[in-house]
Amino acid sequence: QLTFCKALAVAQQRVSVVMSEPYIMSALISPLLGHAVDRIGCRATLIFLSSLVLLLAHLLLGVSAIPAYLLLFGVGFGYCVFSAVLWPSIPLVVDASAQGTAYGITTSLQNIGLFITPLIVGQVFDSTSRFEMSNAYTGVELFFAALAAIAAYLAAGLHLRL
Repeated sequence: QLTFCKALAVAQQRVSVVMSEPYIMSALISPLLGHAVDRIGCRATLIFLSSLVLLLAHLLLGVSAIPAYLLLFGVGFGYCVFSAVLWPSIPLVVDASAQGTAYGITTSLQNIGLFITPLIVGQVFDSTSRFEMSNAYTGVELFFAALAAIAAYLAAGLHLRL
C-alpha cells in the first residue's frame, strides 16, 4: 500500500507540472510575443494561426498517443499568441473615449467564458467518458477543438475584412 501511495504522489506531482506548462509559457514568452506583434503587426493573421495551433493541439490531445507534455506546449503557444494580439488590438479599433468600456466588455466576456466553460466541460466529460475510448478526455478535447475551429473561422473572416 505504501508503494502505491508514493507512486500516486509522484504521478500527481508530474501531472501538476505538465498541466501548468501553458501558464509557465505565458509568463515567460508573452512579453516577447507582445514585442514581436508590436514590430511585425499582422494581428488578424496571428489570431488565425493561433486558433489553428490550438485546434491541432486539442485534436491531437484527444485522439493521438502523443504525450500531453509535448502537446501542451502547442496549447500554451496558441494562448500566448492570442493574448499578445487581442489586448493590444483594442485601442487600434476602439475610439479613445470608449476604450475603458471596450476593455470592460472584453474582460467581462472572458470571465463569462471562464465561468461557463468548466460547466460545459463537466457535462461533456460526464456524457462522453463512459464510452469505450482509450482516452476518457477525448470528448472534452474535441469540444476544445471545436471552439478553436470556430475561432479560426471567425479569425479568417476578420482577416478577409482587413
